[in-house]
Amino acid sequence: MNASSFRLAVVIEQDYSVANVMNDVLTRAGYEVLLFVSHQEARARTMMREVHLLAASVPAPGGESQGAYLCGRGDGQTKPIPTILLLHDPDVPSPGAPAGAIRVTKPFDRHDLLAAAAVAYQWHDLNRRSASRFQ
Repeated sequence: MNASSFRLAVVIEQDYSVANVMNDVLTRAGYEVLLFVSHQEARARTMMREVHLLAASVPAPGGESQGAYLCGRGDGQTKPIPTILLLHDPDVPSPGAPAGAIRVTKPFDRHDLLAAAAVAYQWHDLNRRSASRFQ
């Protein structure tokens, strides 16, 4: 597979070991993976790229409470992004999370992550196709 055919996954995670697992699993699943420690950095560095999957630590690293989902990046990419929320506590609220975001509680294993990515992408694809019927 050449580099231009890779789907882009953005991972926002401060824990180096979690970020490495995410990178390994998503790379093996065929994604080009970009790792960031803050949502602000991820938004700035992916401004002109199409993001196919987002895995974001919640609550947001650095105390960011909103804008954690690469929304409003200013590049015209307003369509929803399949999203995995990486949680320390399953009871943590995630206001503003995209509809269909998959919540995964740390610690998780590689199978949990692959399953979450597949479900997030399938949910997103199903809703995209459903919406196009009404346009």
